[in-house]
Amino acid sequence: MLIKKLFLILTFFAASMASANAVSPMQPAALVNDAVITIYDVQHRIDLTLVQTQTARTQKNRLGIAETVLENLILEHIHLGESERLGLLPSPRELTSAISNYESERQIPAGGIKKYLDTEGIDYQSFVASMRASLAWQKVVLEHLRPQLVITDAEVAHEVAREKRALANSNAKEVRLLLLLLPEGGGQAALLARATELRNTILAGAQFSELARQFSADLSAQYGGDLGWLSLVNLAPPIQQWLENAADKAVSPPIRIPEGIALFKLLETRKASAATVNQEAIRNRIGNTKLQTKIRALERSLQQEAVIDRKLKL
Repeated sequence: MLIKKLFLILTFFAASMASANAVSPMQPAALVNDAVITIYDVQHRIDLTLVQTQTARTQKNRLGIAETVLENLILEHIHLGESERLGLLPSPRELTSAISNYESERQIPAGGIKKYLDTEGIDYQSFVASMRASLAWQKVVLEHLRPQLVITDAEVAHEVAREKRALANSNAKEVRLLLLLLPEGGGQAALLARATELRNTILAGAQFSELARQFSADLSAQYGGDLGWLSLVNLAPPIQQWLENAADKAVSPPIRIPEGIALFKLLETRKASAATVNQEAIRNRIGNTKLQTKIRALERSLQQEAVIDRKLKL
């Protein structure tokens, strides 16, 4: 498996730097169009992810996310290419502001994230690259795709009426989501394995919200996967079934949905009523659904056009 090959190379490099036959950290892990993702990039992003999710940096935990990290780095380079094509790459000022916001949200002193990562032996530039890619794609979504949305009053009224009818004698659920998209051409078995490893990492103590920020393909990723309060009527049957029976704080097994495979965390349950239906929230939900459709269509197109060479393969 790719994940095992990757991990063996990383650990071999770490253990044999002094050897004449040591694997170079600059050896390509993957090529994406004109960009090179090196073993060094993958190694430091793995450790960055484990630190951000407050997960022990053990070999098992590194192995559990290695393939997901590599695929995420590939997608980041695809996102950056589209952002550059549209003239939407973040400015240095925007990037500095995003890093400051990151520190503020986590109650880290200004400039503290660099000092902390330095003490953990993680290249600060790996963190900066992650922030830059995330900000670049946000600009594509908000400045290029979102203005294309059309939401009519009739759509909103129809959804409000439907939800009011459905809320009688039902519960509302506060939920987080981590969504892994199914790649072009299938690969559901590999995606299921990745989702299972991520779930195991969460059950071992990693923060669901931070993993969602790192890896989820849903718009909610920027909020740690927070979907807010949902009524079951808005959800697909497999998700409904799990939420109906789950205890608060539970993490779902991987659930197959048309877009790919999802993990959910149930935060809290409360009684719902028609009085809780919020027209503006429904308008936003309709908009987010349409926007997500546009995002996925664009990503599929970009992935089809991209030249990707995964160097680490059996």
